[in-house]
Amino acid sequence: TQIPYYNIIGEYFTYPWWKKLLLLPFTSMVQFAIPFPWLFNDFTLSNIFPRIAVGAYTVGGLALFYIFFLSWRRSTNISIWTIWTIFCFIVPAYIVAGSVSRYVAPLQPLFVPMAIYVIALLKEKKYRKNFLIFAICYAIILISALCACYNAQLQSLQSVA
Repeated sequence: TQIPYYNIIGEYFTYPWWKKLLLLPFTSMVQFAIPFPWLFNDFTLSNIFPRIAVGAYTVGGLALFYIFFLSWRRSTNISIWTIWTIFCFIVPAYIVAGSVSRYVAPLQPLFVPMAIYVIALLKEKKYRKNFLIFAICYAIILISALCACYNAQLQSLQSVA
């Protein structure tokens, strides 16, 4: 199941530390998106819906909005929390190329305070325009990435079968 990813990333575990560091944005993105909601047969709603990680993608998106648009502002009070959470997230992405989601699953609740903070600001009618633009871009990029990964994995599985 990881053959398409291996074809993209190559011999990651033999790379020097600096090359792994250069790949960190990509491996972090892969780690964020997995586990992918793949489904190769039985396309019923009861089988599709539980596989889609809407909650994780929503909390992650809210946290990304906080990280990119709010964390650097002086008015935020959870910046040390943000730094700690990002560190805890990128270390497994660096070590295992972002390919083993079970290592970060226990860390996902660390993003909840950032997500709640963003929701509270939106409820106070702050940053709504910025958030709307971000949310549309985030949804398009996430859906595109998941579709691309699905197609890559489907082609790989079909070539093996």
